[in-house]
Amino acid sequence: MAPLSGIQGVSSGNVTETTASKSRTTLDKYAFLKLLVYQLRYQNPLEPLGDQELALQLAQFSTVEGIQNLNKSMVALLLVQAGNLVGKTVTLKDGTSGVVSGVVLRDETVYVLLGDSPYPMTDLVGVEGA
Repeated sequence: MAPLSGIQGVSSGNVTETTASKSRTTLDKYAFLKLLVYQLRYQNPLEPLGDQELALQLAQFSTVEGIQNLNKSMVALLLVQAGNLVGKTVTLKDGTSGVVSGVVLRDETVYVLLGDSPYPMTDLVGVEGA
C-alpha cells in the first residue's frame, strides 16, 4: 500500500458538492466588520478609539479574511486530491478498505465514498495503485 502523494488532474464527473447550513459558532469577515462598525458608531465621544487600536482591529479584519481564503483553498485542494482517488482502493485508520466510488463535500469537509458510506479524507492512511 503506497502512502498518499501528489495531485493529478481530476474530472468533475464523480465529484458531488452538497450545501448544508453553516455553523454559526464562528465569526465570518462580515460579522467582524459589523462589530467594528458598531463599535465605531457607538464609541464614547469623550474617549474615542485611538489610531493604534483602529489599525490593530483593521489588521485583525484582514487576518480573518486571509485565514478564510486560505481555508477555501485548502478545501479545494483536498477536493481535487479526493477526486484523484476515485476508482482506487484506499485504507482507512480503522482498517476499513474499499474502492472509492465518489467524493462529497459537506460543511467544508471532503469525504470519499466507499460504496454509499462517506469517510473524511483525514481518515485515509493508504492508497493501492497510486
